[in-house]
Amino acid sequence: NGGTLDIDGDTTIDSNITHTYSSRIEINGSSTVFYNGTDLLIGTHTLTLKGQGTFDNINPIILNDVDSHLDLGNNGSVRYVKVGSAGSNPTKGIYTIDKFEILNLWLEGSTELGTGSTGTITISETLKVLPGSNVNLTLPDTGILEIMNIELWGSLDIDSVSTTIYLTPDSILYVNDDVTFSSGTDLTFYGLIFNAGKTLTISDFNNITHIYFKGDKILNGGFIVVEDDESVTFSIPPLGTGDLSNVTDNSTGTVTNETDSNVNSLQKDFDLSDFCSRTNACSSMAEVIKGAKVGSYDWFFEADI
Repeated sequence: NGGTLDIDGDTTIDSNITHTYSSRIEINGSSTVFYNGTDLLIGTHTLTLKGQGTFDNINPIILNDVDSHLDLGNNGSVRYVKVGSAGSNPTKGIYTIDKFEILNLWLEGSTELGTGSTGTITISETLKVLPGSNVNLTLPDTGILEIMNIELWGSLDIDSVSTTIYLTPDSILYVNDDVTFSSGTDLTFYGLIFNAGKTLTISDFNNITHIYFKGDKILNGGFIVVEDDESVTFSIPPLGTGDLSNVTDNSTGTVTNETDSNVNSLQKDFDLSDFCSRTNACSSMAEVIKGAKVGSYDWFFEADI
C-alpha cells in the first residue's frame, strides 16, 4: 500500500489485497497475476494498473467511493472491474491514455470512462448493468471505446461527447428486465435477446441516435418502446424469428423494418473496410464477415460484397 508492486513472471496471490493508500501494480511483459483474494476495494485513492500483462482476478476491483480512481495503461488487461453504488460518480472513475482491456465491466453506479485523445478501452466480454441500477456512463474524451456485449439488468444512459464507440460484429444486447437504454451515439447490434415479457425502452433526451438491430434473433418474446427523437431499424434475414408487432413507436424519429428485399442494404451500415484496416484480420470483405461469424448466416452472402 502506497508503493509499487512490480511483477515479472506469472504470480499467484491467494491472500487479500487491502488498498489503504494510492498504489501501483505493474505487470511486465506477458506475465499474469492470478488474484484469488476477496474484492479489491480502491476506496478514496487511486489504483494504477500498468504494464502489458494480465491481472486475472476472480473477484472484482471495485470503485467503492466517489473519489475512487482506476488508472489503466500500457496494453494490459484485467478480468473484472465493478463500479459500486457507493462509488457512483459520473465525473470520475476509470481512465487510460494508452490501450487497455477490461474483460468485464459491471456497473452498479455511474462512472466516467476516460480515454484521453488517443486511448482505447476494450470491454472484450460484457458491459453489464447490475439489477436495480440506473446508471450513467460518461465518455468525455476523443479516444475509442470497444464493446463486445451489453447486458442490461438495469437502465443505462451512455453520454458520449466525442468518444468513438465500436461494437464488435457479433455484439448482442441482452435485456433481462424492464429497462431504459440511451446509446449516446449510433450503434449496430447483431442480436437482441430478451428475458421473455421484458420491455426495452429506447430513449435519449440528450442525443439524436439511430440503433440498428440485425440478425435472425430479434425480440425473442420481449417488447420495445421507442421514445423521444430516436430511430430504430430492424434488419431480419429470411427465416428470421423477429416479432416486430411488439414494437411501440412513440418517437419523432423513424422505426423501420427492413424486409427481405432489402437484404443488400445490410452491408451499408457496417463499414467492413474500416474493420479490416483496424484489425488487419482479413484479406477480403467476405473473409471478415466469415471471421466475425456473421457469415454463418447464408443469407448474408446474397449481398453484394
